Amino acid sequence: MSLQKKPIIGVLGSNGFLGSALIRTLSKTNHIYIGLNRAIYPDIFDFNHFTDILKLNNVTHLINCIGFNGYEKCASNPVSAFKINTLYPNQLSFYCNLYGIRLIHISSEAIFQSNSNINSDRTAPLPTTLYGQTKLCGEVTGQLTSTIRLPMLTSRYPNNQIISKLLCLVKDNKPIKVSNDVFTTPVIVDDLAGRIIDFTLSTQFQSGIYHASSNVRLSFSEIVRIYADFFDIDTSNVEDVSEDTFENIVQKPKLLGLLSSNKLLTVDFNP
Repeated sequence: MSLQKKPIIGVLGSNGFLGSALIRTLSKTNHIYIGLNRAIYPDIFDFNHFTDILKLNNVTHLINCIGFNGYEKCASNPVSAFKINTLYPNQLSFYCNLYGIRLIHISSEAIFQSNSNINSDRTAPLPTTLYGQTKLCGEVTGQLTSTIRLPMLTSRYPNNQIISKLLCLVKDNKPIKVSNDVFTTPVIVDDLAGRIIDFTLSTQFQSGIYHASSNVRLSFSEIVRIYADFFDIDTSNVEDVSEDTFENIVQKPKLLGLLSSNKLLTVDFNP
């Protein structure tokens, strides 16, 4: 499968939050693409079936959005976290290299510890959670492979992510408590999707680890209030509290966020 062919993009995890945004964006372009989800590809470790799908569809570029996400979910299911976050992307990278397919793997800001400074791509990772550890060990690079680390993803549309869930409660006039001491550099998923596609197809592609980010560090509370203002939702029932108020199984890092040095992957946060 030569990269000289007309690009055909495969999106792994096409039903997920980022994957579905990539499919929405691709559907508005002239690019040829295929969404790969459990309906088509039920066993992600069946690489014989996987390579058959790639050959049948002449896939030249692949974006891997599959992940076992969440601090507490990973802590409660360490074997699944390791298999999906660590083992799978490394095996995927091997097969993509074998068949000459360019691979973009998606990682997370969770690979860093809490840091008073926003983490650049030169900051040494030091994950303090199982989620972060498994994501770090799954970061892959190679001649045809790069990893993109992401901060919190948000959306202007209703979804199953935490910010959207909180906004729904506020809209229904229900009181909520929101962390004012947990920080990220949020990105709107539909704004990011096009950038990832352009990065994947770039003729100036260079292997490495990259950060996608807004480069603006905000607390969860600030993000909720920004979106509430965008949707004209009253926030009088929103109470700012410390993350320590919540009974979490896992103590996650509070001061996260990514600093992107790549202009293409730097996306303004404008709900």
